[in-house]
Amino acid sequence: MCCRIENSKHSVMSSSVEKMDIISLGNAGFLVSDGSMGIVIDPYCAVPGWNSFLKRLANKRIVAIVITHGHWDHFEPREVVALAQDRNALVVCPHQVSHRLFNLNLNPELNAELEPTSADRIVRSIGVDLTISAYRTEHGSEHNSYLLEWRGFRLFHDGDNENTRLLDWDSLCGLDGLMLCPWQGSGWVEFIEHIRPRHWFLMHLDSSELEAHDRELFLPELCDHIPQTPIALRPGQTYEIYKV
Repeated sequence: MCCRIENSKHSVMSSSVEKMDIISLGNAGFLVSDGSMGIVIDPYCAVPGWNSFLKRLANKRIVAIVITHGHWDHFEPREVVALAQDRNALVVCPHQVSHRLFNLNLNPELNAELEPTSADRIVRSIGVDLTISAYRTEHGSEHNSYLLEWRGFRLFHDGDNENTRLLDWDSLCGLDGLMLCPWQGSGWVEFIEHIRPRHWFLMHLDSSELEAHDRELFLPELCDHIPQTPIALRPGQTYEIYKV
């Protein structure tokens, strides 16, 4: 797999931290926070408590808003534009999402389109301590998965990717956190067994699926064995990842 590198004018404070908070925003949405700064991924604005989440962000600097694709349960254009403009946050996204943001007059300096081909990935360096790698993966007409390397942590969000075989598995070994939906036929079991993330966050579950997971009934219906114990957060819940 080849890679192309792009740079951003946005600056991010350097140095690593000892702990990273992973906060569920519902569906496939997460806030990744070091305490004072945060990265928002696929914010699901229809989830109950969205306004409470916005208040929770009040004292944090939002470094970036990362969007995997333009489906309604991952991307609400007006809410993303409002959050980006209010917090001066870079929006990292594929072309179709970028075009919709442009039509809503998002400041062009905040619109960071990443368009990898099926044969490569794009690496975008934001300041000196945040690198976002976009992988072109499979779902709908245009979909990115993302590797976030920030403040000493490596986190991968696979969006709604229906085929993990499109990824360079070896490059994703040793992740601190993997956020993944277990689509049937996607090869997710073998993928997790190969890359062996320290933490795997199960995502894209509705309330009934979360209840089934609590009763240990959800994943056994999808696979013959569970490769690693997942973490399933409800909206608003937080999981802390520490440096090893």
